[in-house]
Amino acid sequence: LARSGDESSGLTDDSCRSLVRRQSSMSTPTGENAVMKRSIQSLLNKVCPENVGTILQNVAALNVKETSHLEILVDLIFNKALAEPHYCETYADLAFGLTAVLPEFSR
Repeated sequence: LARSGDESSGLTDDSCRSLVRRQSSMSTPTGENAVMKRSIQSLLNKVCPENVGTILQNVAALNVKETSHLEILVDLIFNKALAEPHYCETYADLAFGLTAVLPEFSR
């Protein structure tokens, strides 16, 4: 195996550091997206079949109007459904309900 500073690997220490910085900045939302992600995650952590309607109303109240926020919402719901298969139907109900309360987004 070549070390990161070896000529044979094609990567220098600086290029490795740059790659790590780029990857971590892509996975860490900043500003408004970070606030939206935390808010959605907090609501999704409380989901159960008995309160899905309340969670739906609370997510709708977040005013998801930007495509970046919609992407965060869909990603979080999808990942929660995969991580918690016993609530998969509940997350599907939530996603279906959101189609009625969220605005249309252009592609």
